[in-house]
Amino acid sequence: MSSANKKHMQGGMNTTYSNVNTEDERNKKAEELLFQAWETAGYHGQPDEDYYPRTAQETRDMEDLLTQAEAAIDDPSDTELMEVMADTREVLEWSKQRHWTFAWWIIICVAIMGCYYFYQAGSEQDYVAKRQALTDEQVQTELSEA
Repeated sequence: MSSANKKHMQGGMNTTYSNVNTEDERNKKAEELLFQAWETAGYHGQPDEDYYPRTAQETRDMEDLLTQAEAAIDDPSDTELMEVMADTREVLEWSKQRHWTFAWWIIICVAIMGCYYFYQAGSEQDYVAKRQALTDEQVQTELSEA
């Protein structure tokens, strides 16, 4: 397992504002959007904690902002920014796998249908048992009534 995957599995990235040179005017808009993406991930604890999305919603919001930031890059020769963008993208890709969505309504419907079928199977067994318990006279009576 690569060290990048281990880092993501531990939950975070070693990216801080100091990794991005904000003194120059190159890629100003992209940097602002990147910082917004990090803020979307939120602050979840102690000072100097890594930024990473904790929920599926944070992951989606952060990915939208990162995509906008990537589109806003004017100067791709800014290696610090490009490395930070790549690290952030890796964290998002890992987070998307971690935060898969689950359709509870499907589980509930399957449970309801299972109960219904068990009920139907039980009532069918009762019906079969009643029919087998009929005497010949009762069968003749039912046939003559029909």
